[in-house]
Amino acid sequence: MFSRVRKRAIGALLAAGLAVAGLAVAAPAAQAITCPPGFETLPGCTNGGGGSGGGSTGGTGTWTTETIAGMSVRLYTPTTAAALPSGRALMISLHGCVQKASDLQSAGNWAQTADEYGMIVALPDAPNGGVILGCWDYYDANHSRSAPSRHDDNLLSLASTLTARTSLDIDADQVYVSGLSSGGGQTMVMGCLAPDVFAG
Repeated sequence: MFSRVRKRAIGALLAAGLAVAGLAVAAPAAQAITCPPGFETLPGCTNGGGGSGGGSTGGTGTWTTETIAGMSVRLYTPTTAAALPSGRALMISLHGCVQKASDLQSAGNWAQTADEYGMIVALPDAPNGGVILGCWDYYDANHSRSAPSRHDDNLLSLASTLTARTSLDIDADQVYVSGLSSGGGQTMVMGCLAPDVFAG
């Protein structure tokens, strides 16, 4: 009896999880909005230079896909000049659970933002498909700069590999990481683990 109840509960949880995952994948792309005075230049605003906020992967630069640090990485290189004379910023943006880097590429407004600020954008997929539902392994207290079984090392290696490429002209003092869902959790881990690598 107890095992039947347990099986039904687990089945219901799995069904609910799959339904939520389906909704997340089917969610529409962000729409551009009219922003209040002083915020017109933010990404997604229609009344300023912030880009469309829609699902376009456009931009004047180039998207490429490479394997770097054991991850498939979508890399955007703008044709515009760096915003600061010290070099280009690097933004590493991490997808959430049930997402891929391609979702951030198609709906994240990264190309337009990179063009506006002359920055390099790197969108890695979680290594080996991530943990459950493609999530980054941000949870628990076992993070270290030298634990090769964790995603921490992959991301540190990605940052150092791209920063070392002279053709990208990345300023090591302008390396940033951002993320959604589990990518946001992993972002916090990286900021605490390597504040000497990530400026924010």
